[in-house]
Amino acid sequence: MRTEHLPIARHIAIAAKYHSVRPADVTGESKAQKYVQPRHMVWLDLVCEPIGHKADGTLIYRSLPAIARQFSDRDHTTVLAGVRAMSAELYGTHPKARLDEIREAVQIAQRKALAA
Repeated sequence: MRTEHLPIARHIAIAAKYHSVRPADVTGESKAQKYVQPRHMVWLDLVCEPIGHKADGTLIYRSLPAIARQFSDRDHTTVLAGVRAMSAELYGTHPKARLDEIREAVQIAQRKALAA
C-alpha cells in the first residue's frame, strides 16, 4: 500500500490560490483573518494527511513541530491551537468536546450491555 501525499509547499500554494492571497502570506506572521484562516486550513489538512505507513500498516503523520517549522518557525502549540480552532469552525465543536461526547456514548452503551 502506497500512501500519496502532497508536499507542504503544494498545500500552501493551493490554500493561497483558493483564498486569493500569496503563499508567503499563508506562511508569514500576519494575524490578519484573511491569512489566518487559510493558514489554519493548511495546518488541519497537514495534520490529518498520512505521509506513509510502517511495516505493520500503521499510518504515519507529520509532527506538529515539523509543520510549525514551515510557517515562520512557529511553536508546535500554535499549530495545535490553529488546528483546534479550524476543527471547531468546520465541525461546530472543539475536538476535545466531541471526544468527550463519544466517550460518554461509549460508556452509556457499555452500561446498557452490562445491564442486559
